Amino acid sequence: MRSIMFNKILLPVDGSETSKTIIPYCGNLAQENDGHITLFFVETGDVSSEPFLDSAINELLTSGLKADSIRVRGAAAEQIVFYAENNNYDLIAMSTQGRNGMKRAVIGSVTEEVIRNTSLPVLTVNGSRNNSGNGMRIGKIIVPLDGSTLSESALPFAISLASEIPSDLLITNVISPTKVIAGDPILDGLVTFDETSHTVKAKKIDSDQYLFETTNKLSGNPATIESEVLEGEPSQAIMALVERHTDPLVILASHGRAGLSRLVMGSVTETLMRTSDFPILVIPEKSE
Repeated sequence: MRSIMFNKILLPVDGSETSKTIIPYCGNLAQENDGHITLFFVETGDVSSEPFLDSAINELLTSGLKADSIRVRGAAAEQIVFYAENNNYDLIAMSTQGRNGMKRAVIGSVTEEVIRNTSLPVLTVNGSRNNSGNGMRIGKIIVPLDGSTLSESALPFAISLASEIPSDLLITNVISPTKVIAGDPILDGLVTFDETSHTVKAKKIDSDQYLFETTNKLSGNPATIESEVLEGEPSQAIMALVERHTDPLVILASHGRAGLSRLVMGSVTETLMRTSDFPILVIPEKSE
């Protein structure tokens, strides 16, 4: 079982207060690992970085953390990925909202581009999250699975993190009742109807079996592993599950530079990243 150490954390900021929301999370991770945080500011000319960085650095140093900052120019996502991967960083931590609190604002869209192109883990936190100052306390690690090898590649990382914190691990699979289209000889055309309760029940049995087998494969690890089958629209079902738990962390897997899976950067995860009130850790497949 690999050890999860976030010794060097790169924290891109854009000068907005919302982009600083993730600082307490990084602070706790850095303290636990005797780590170092670098605030990374991409100069655009329309925002003065000095007052913002001075304030943020002072906040970190006052908390007893090791921290510094760097200013660069260029395309934000490209600069972030290049700097992190060429300076031995272990984690990139970013807000999913930026200036003016807009969901598609600067730091949010940059976060998505970074996730698509980096080979490093990326921690995201909604910039509008009302952080109480407790930082990143992980009460439950939740890993949504879709049955693919890719989604399961997040499990070794999640198991190691859950064992070290320690925290319980919850794996979940969502079944979504679908519409069935079929020909109707009476109406002389196509009709749409919901799946029968028998079909939905069969899906649930398959999902239960899948999670049972996955849990068995993970047996022997120090972490306590639970499983739960969800029903409904995936993003809504996952958010409802997460909101039932205190201090959750959702972990998803990606292909890294090769691009992201439907699970990670499809509509489900984009919805989670932009609207959820909990941190999400995206793990490239090579980081397992």
